[in-house]
Amino acid sequence: MKNRFFVITGATGSGKTALIHELKKRGYHCVEEVARQIIQEQIKTNGNGVPWKNIERFKELMLARFIETYKAVEHSQEIVFFDRDILDLIAYDRFTQSNSSEELQKAVQDLVYNNKIFILPPWKEIYHPDAERKQLYEEVIRVYNNLVKVYQEYGRELIEVPKMSVEKRADFVISHIKS
Repeated sequence: MKNRFFVITGATGSGKTALIHELKKRGYHCVEEVARQIIQEQIKTNGNGVPWKNIERFKELMLARFIETYKAVEHSQEIVFFDRDILDLIAYDRFTQSNSSEELQKAVQDLVYNNKIFILPPWKEIYHPDAERKQLYEEVIRVYNNLVKVYQEYGRELIEVPKMSVEKRADFVISHIKS
């Protein structure tokens, strides 16, 4: 596994983006979440590649973006944090009961990350739907449970990030990558 490529994943609306921004503020290289970027772009251009219009197109765009963002930092020698990884797309396929493409299966093998995965659990007190996040909280819990199952099936070591301030969450993550 690429020891310097760390993934932060977890429930929608659990504070992943805030944690990524805090790590970036501390000087770490961070790759933003691709799903939110794609949804924002598709809304702006009136595209149909959003989950509530054309889920297959949305998944194609996500896969392409996962590959693109990974390749952009592939040769970096610094620590890189990713807001989600390709296994999130496998979990999404399972959640939506759709088949994973051969290209996705190949990408799972090609895009290599550290085996330690930082996972943020659902946090009802901070979750709020918005223009890009339309899930009910009950669905957030089901998606999270599916993520846990997929990451475990692929042999990843899940490290649950406690519910605390974003600064303390960043301290927690940093302490684990240094140990």
